[in-house]
Amino acid sequence: MSAPVADVTVIIAAYNCSGFVSRAIGSALAQTGVTLEVLVIDDASTDDTCAVVEALCKDDSRLKLLRLAENGGPSAARNAGLSAASGEWVAVLDADDAYEPGRLARLVAAGRTAGGDLVADNFRYFDVKRGTVGAPGLKLKSEPEFIDRYGFLRGARPYTSEADFGLLKPVYRRAFMAEQALAYPLDSRHGEDFLLYLEIVLRGGRFLLVREPGYLYSTRDSGLSRTTVDYEGQILQLAQLKHRPEIAADALLLALLTARGDALRRLMADRELDSIVAAKNFGALVSYALKDGRRAAMAHRWAIRAVSRKSRGVAKRLLPARQSKGKVQN
Repeated sequence: MSAPVADVTVIIAAYNCSGFVSRAIGSALAQTGVTLEVLVIDDASTDDTCAVVEALCKDDSRLKLLRLAENGGPSAARNAGLSAASGEWVAVLDADDAYEPGRLARLVAAGRTAGGDLVADNFRYFDVKRGTVGAPGLKLKSEPEFIDRYGFLRGARPYTSEADFGLLKPVYRRAFMAEQALAYPLDSRHGEDFLLYLEIVLRGGRFLLVREPGYLYSTRDSGLSRTTVDYEGQILQLAQLKHRPEIAADALLLALLTARGDALRRLMADRELDSIVAAKNFGALVSYALKDGRRAAMAHRWAIRAVSRKSRGVAKRLLPARQSKGKVQN
């Protein structure tokens, strides 16, 4: 492998993001304390994404645009970036997200000091519509910590006390990635981060977690994300993982993968119910409840809450009339 020409290569997979990719690029180029190259991989966009990036390239030689002939999804775009990267470390940045100042220098310093192969940090949720930054996704701690394969899987699922570790956006030591011939799975367009992180820890990679927030994660309701949600695909991938020899022989790994699958099924059911309620499609609610016991229980709880809210609303509307009537009688 050739000697690094920069401390960090930032990879931004871009697809039809002309209206917002400038924010991501700007946050990367504004990083201080490290030398940079920023690679934007255009995944065969059909809008003006390339024109926007090309204009920005003229103003900063650290920024480069690579164009894919066919749309292959985020994994294909990131793999193209990995192949072209020349930095000691490789960082991923989604086109709808942004870095906070000083993030990359902090992660690189932590990785060099502790000897990490993958260094992740905390993140904050960013509400694009309001322009506000919310609470961190993970608990705050002052000291970095190493996360083994069991710790990663305990944190890599919805409905724990913290955000899913699969949402983290780490920096990778490029030499480790090359030695292990690691890349994003091309058969996944949703949950590909989780699969790569798991592969890294299964191969002995040292996963260092720095809990100071440095990544701004745009909330899904922003409408900017181009990810095609596929919880069923992720659940199928978990089932396939259980057949790997090093996992099949480890009862705890199997149990943790099962727990992630159960959490994804719950999340899928929650999202489905949210969509039905938002559309006020109560006929679909009946069909939803008939699918399985989990959905029937969720629909029942929602109906009880809805009736309770309606009853409280009626009571509030009647109360002023009753009070007024009482005053007249007095």
